[in-house]
Amino acid sequence: LDPTTLSTGAYLNVAAHSDVAVARRVVRGSIGTMAHFSSMKGASIEEVSKASRETVEHVGKHYQLGLHGDVRAVHLEKVDAEFIDNFAVVGTPQQVLDRLGKILKTMPLQRICIMHGSRGADPAESREVSACVAEEVITHLR
Repeated sequence: LDPTTLSTGAYLNVAAHSDVAVARRVVRGSIGTMAHFSSMKGASIEEVSKASRETVEHVGKHYQLGLHGDVRAVHLEKVDAEFIDNFAVVGTPQQVLDRLGKILKTMPLQRICIMHGSRGADPAESREVSACVAEEVITHLR
């Protein structure tokens, strides 16, 4: 492979809302999925805090595949606000834009796939977060 022809992308959990707690609730299930992937053999989690490693290990040990990506899953019981803030880009629209700006400055990404919802999340809150991400975040990334 010629490295000059390769491009890099990333899947990012992104949720913006004027009420940060709403943003966190909406991505909670998706964060569980990322934590589950991070718990798999060969995944590297040495760079995360001890508390985050413990949460990742808990999610991996108790993962309910039938509730994959679902906010109602029991394996999310140790997924708190701090963990979500570390594993996702959540906050007000400006906070999300600021964090995405920092990420894009430090990582040479040519594309990002934004995940901004979870199964089982409140439909009205999911719509609000989706609209906020579309109208107040994505439009400013170009």
